[in-house]
Formats: sequence, structure tokens, C-alpha cells
Amino acid sequence: MDPLSLTASIVAVTTVAVQVAKVLASLHEDLDSLPGRVHALNNEIQDFTVVLNQVRLAVDERRVSRWDSHGKSTLPAVLARGEMTLLDIKAVLDKIAAGSRLRKRDAIPRVLLWRREQGRIAALQEIIKQVKSSLNVILGASNSHDMMHVRLQIEELSLKVSGAVAEREEPVVPAGFIEALLHEHNKTVTQSLSQRYSQVDERLERVEALIRAQSTAMHASQIEQIGPLSPSFTDRMLGQVFIGYSGLPLLSNKCDSDQCARKQIPTANIEFWFPLGFCWSQIVRFHLAYDANTGPSLQLSTLRQVSDASQCVSFALNGNIEGLKSLFQNGLASPRDVSTTRGYSLLRWALYGQQYETCKFLMVAGADPTYRPIAKSDDSPSDKAGDIILRGSLTQEASEILRIIAEGSDYIERQNFTDLHKIVLGLLSEDLEISILKRPCDVDFPDATGRTPLQWAAARGDERAVITLLSWRADPNNMDSKLNTPLTLAANQNKAICVRLLLEAGAFPDPKLPPGTKFGTPLNCAARNAPDPMVMKTLLDFGANIEATGVDGVTPLLHVARGSSAAHAMLLLEYGANINAESKSMQTALTAAIQYNNHAVLKLLLERWSDYQQCPRLHGPHLLDIVAQYADIKTMQLLTAAEHLRARTDDLYLQDHYYSLLEMRKDNSEQLDDAFEELLSVLKMDAAAQGDLMRQMEAGLSQALSEKDTESDCSSFEDAQEHI
Repeated sequence: MDPLSLTASIVAVTTVAVQVAKVLASLHEDLDSLPGRVHALNNEIQDFTVVLNQVRLAVDERRVSRWDSHGKSTLPAVLARGEMTLLDIKAVLDKIAAGSRLRKRDAIPRVLLWRREQGRIAALQEIIKQVKSSLNVILGASNSHDMMHVRLQIEELSLKVSGAVAEREEPVVPAGFIEALLHEHNKTVTQSLSQRYSQVDERLERVEALIRAQSTAMHASQIEQIGPLSPSFTDRMLGQVFIGYSGLPLLSNKCDSDQCARKQIPTANIEFWFPLGFCWSQIVRFHLAYDANTGPSLQLSTLRQVSDASQCVSFALNGNIEGLKSLFQNGLASPRDVSTTRGYSLLRWALYGQQYETCKFLMVAGADPTYRPIAKSDDSPSDKAGDIILRGSLTQEASEILRIIAEGSDYIERQNFTDLHKIVLGLLSEDLEISILKRPCDVDFPDATGRTPLQWAAARGDERAVITLLSWRADPNNMDSKLNTPLTLAANQNKAICVRLLLEAGAFPDPKLPPGTKFGTPLNCAARNAPDPMVMKTLLDFGANIEATGVDGVTPLLHVARGSSAAHAMLLLEYGANINAESKSMQTALTAAIQYNNHAVLKLLLERWSDYQQCPRLHGPHLLDIVAQYADIKTMQLLTAAEHLRARTDDLYLQDHYYSLLEMRKDNSEQLDDAFEELLSVLKMDAAAQGDLMRQMEAGLSQALSEKDTESDCSSFEDAQEHI
């Protein structure tokens, strides 16, 4: 297909997209309000139009020869699919527009008309997303091709310049000069070969050093976990057993370095996790060690396991230091508590939530920075602090706190960095391009944790280093021993430009994990830690799974509800995020927004009540439980003003229980009590009003159906049980 035909096809599809946008605008003029899904469709059409214009410019600038190896065979099919989908959407919208004009004041038939076409509109919108993602991939491939083309042009120019210099007239060659030149050439070749051999020797030495470092890491104080030994189906009944060891003569390999021999202290660690609810949910830990100078030693310690939904975990994630102080003072929690799902201590949870002041408080309170989580891919808080320091982008206060946590850890010394790693990390002041020219085979050489220079460059947001390494064919999908890819690290550090560069270079938006492994995707990391919504939007445009979860079952929408802005939540909802998704601790986006007092997201979720499959008050933790334990005055006011709690409520709430939860809070005040009392009064008032209406209907004094006509296109929830 020639460039004119491609341009004509793109213009035709763009024209249809503009027509669909006009139909949506006319619907907005005819009706007072539109459902949220139609607004999302309108935004999707606008984004699709922008992508089409970018594709048209790319075709005009690069002509057909630029698309032979990237998009010539697929682009026409993608455009045809997009045009057919847009025509189908236009037909559905025209039908809805015609029906809405005839029944503009009749709300119920209009609602039924929307609901009949809702499923079809959602399916067509999903196809438009797929077409847009395909066009984004084609644009990304063309950008990568341009980068390589610029490199080839520079090399060609360099050859031309060197050729022009060679064509200059040379002076008359004196006698004996040829022989001297040959002798000098032989000498140069000999030196070059010697240099090559020395480079090979250096390479072998680095490999040997890597093997020694790995051996040291295996036999050092970091205990390698074996387990759990208990079968998974008996975990809840019999508990779990974890065993680790280092330096045992019969089980460990012999040391091959003096450093390893000095650290080779025989150590064994045994942990038994009692089932939840039995023996105060304790963890019994035995630590046995033998030192040639001090002799044998035995330590017995107990930890307490708590659920991921417990208050202490929530306060550590949210940075609520006063709440943690209150729990510690009343004996309701301890700095040594460990969660059941991940095996995270409170200090590790605070690091997970980037709450560095809370980390400082927990260290002072006696938290153990060396306690390792359950998964082998997880680090202890001390090692994780060293990792975060190397990623950079920290304030001076945060850096000082992390150095306190990492004190005593040899994480950096164990990494066995190459020169390329050190240059990217700022530990060596050399030019990256020159170093790659000297050792091109080190581009994908991993450190002790399996990270390549590209992964560290992506984590630090070094765009120039990322472009340089990608131009030398660095692997954008390398996965380290912690299951992180360059894209995961860039998304976690809020590096939007690096995320775009990696995706255009072929990075997988959903990395391929080992079978049976659950780990957070780049979208999960962006939802949790990236303040810039463009990081999430870029991942979604390239087809990232919007419902991906980690080991705790938390989706991106739940991460956003815990602390991000309403723009993040709106973006996920427009891309089709499931508002009813639950974590393993039965937490939903609504309960998370209440628990973390995320007012903007809570207001947005309450406005989308029609998207819920069932009333949240009757599923999982009761809303009043969460309100009494966590909600502030603003959260209570938003719930009080919500119409959904007025639909029908139960008049037999356990008010004493909720008041006791409220009184136990450290931040309890008279204003907070008044706000909670107002919320309860609304619930009791509407329950009594509905009871009066039912008695009137039974007496024949009221009609079964109200004549009140609302303009809302959502239905109220009716509770499925009489009393809670």
C-alpha cells in the first residue's frame, strides 16, 4: 500500500471518530446528564483521534519504505478494524439519541434504553482500546527504528570523513620507510593482541569474583530459607515451619575466599508459626549459632502474627505514628508484629509505604531491621534500605533515616558491581559510551542480585543512560532475583519518560513470572508509588492488565484508594477497573478510601454507586466498623451526605461496640463524636421513615410505588437481610 492510500485510510478513520464525538456532544446537549461510562467512551474517542493524527504524521514523514519492516502488513488491518468499530459505535449512539429525543422527560424508558445498549458499548470501547494500543506499539517501533537509523547515519558520516582524510596527497616516501612501517605495524599488532588477552583475563577474573561473591552471599550471615515445610492445605490447621541455615559443614559448600571463611559461622534458624487465633497467634523463633571464641549460643524469641487488615499494619502503611504509639502503649500491638500474607514486619511495611519518619520511630521503638520476610525474593528492612539508597531521588532527611536502617548491612558490598554498574550508579566518574565501547559484552552483565546496568538506570530515572544502553541492545525484559524488570523499577520510582522509552523498546507491560508466582506488576507499582498519572496511562495504553494483583490480592484501584489522587482513580475507572475487586483481607476500594481517609477518591467512589454489584454494608467488614476505627470528620461527613445509606438501613446496630471503638482512638475528640453521632442519626431516621411507609402500605393508605421521578439512571440497593 502506498503512502497516499495509508494517509487516506487514516483520514477516513479520523473522520468517523470526529463524527462519533459530535454525536456524543449532541447527546450531552439533549440530556441533562450522561452516565459515567459514556463520558469514559468520549475520552477514549478523543485519545484515539490524537493517536490517529500521530500515525498520519509518521506516515507522511517516513513514507512507505519506513513501514515495510514494522507496520505495512498490520497497519491497514488495524485501521480497518478501528473504522468498523467506530461505525458500530455511531450506529448505537444514533439509536440512543433518537430514543432520547422522543422520551426526553420520561426517565424510566431512557434508563432502560441505556441499559440495553450498555454491554455492547462496553465491548466496542474495549475494541477501541485494543486498536489504540496496537497503534501505540507501531509508533513505538518506528521511534526505536529512528534511533537506530540516526546511529547508522553517524557511523556513515564518520566513515566518509575518515575516507576524505585518507584521500589527501601524501608526501614522497623516503627510502627504508616501508620497512620501518612494517616493523612498527608488527609491534602494534603484538601489543593489540596482548591487550586483548589481558581483557580476556580480566573477564575471567570478574567471573571468578562473581562466583566468589555469590558463594560469600550464600554462606554469610544472611540465612537462606528452606520451607515452608508444612503442606499448604494444613497451614491454617497446624501452622507453618520455616528453617534456614548458613555455615553448616555438612550442608554448606566450602569457602573459596578469606572473606567467606571469616563470616562462616555455623548458624541455624527455626521458626514455627502457630495458626491464627491459637496460642495468641505467636511465632516462636529459635536461633542457634556457634563461635570458636564464645562457644555455642541459643536464642529464643517470640513474635506475634497479625492480619494484613490490622490497625498496626494500616498505621505503618499510612505513616500514623500517633496511632502506633497508642497501640503500643495499650498493648494492642508491638514493633515486632509480623503480617501473615507476606511475613512483613511493621518496619518493612513502613518501607513498603515509603513512610520514612515512621521507620525512624519504629527503629527507636525496637524494631528488628534484619528480620526477613517469607518470600526469597523479598529483602530484610536493612537490605531494602540499601537498595532504596542506590535508587536515588531521596531527600536528605529520608537518606539519613535509611542509612540508620541499613547500618551493619553489607548489601552494597555483596553486589559485585561492574564498571558499567558503577558509572550508572554514580560510583565511578567515567563516560558510559566509552566504557561500553571497551567492554560491549558487559551491557547485560548482572550484579549479585541479577540486575543489569539498564535496570539501575531505569530505577534512577537516568534517561540518557537508558537510551544509550538500549541503543546497544540491552535487554529491556531482564528480571532480577527480586522479580523486578527495568519497567517495574522505573514505574515504582515515578520515572514516566523511562517507562515510555522501555515500552517502545519492547518491554513487557506485564512481565512473565515463574509458574505459581504472584508479584506486583509495573502498574501495581505505579498505582502505589507514582504521583504522576502519566506513568499509569502509558502502561495502560500499552495493554497493561488493569486487574493484576500481588500476593495480597490488591489491585491497582485498591492501591490508588489508599493514598493517591482522584485523577488516578478516575483514570483507572475510565479504563474499566473493577470497582468491586477485593483483596485477600476482604478490603475493597471503598473501604480502603474510608480507612485511609482519602476524601477525593471516596467522593468519586460514592458517585459511582450504580457500578457496585452488591451493597458494601452487607459484604466484608461493616462500614461502621471501619468508620469507627479510622474515619476522620470529613470522611464521616461525606458518608452522611451520601444518598446510598438512606436507601434502607438496619435499626439494630451494635452502637455500644462502635462507640467503644471510637473512644479507643488516640485522636478522639468531641467534634469526632458529634460527626459520628450525626451519621448514626441519619441511619436511624431513614430506617424509621421506611418502617412508617411499610405500615402505611399494609394499611392501604399508601401506594406501592412512589410517583416521584428522579433523573438518576442508577438503582438503589435493597439489603438482603433484616438485621446485622
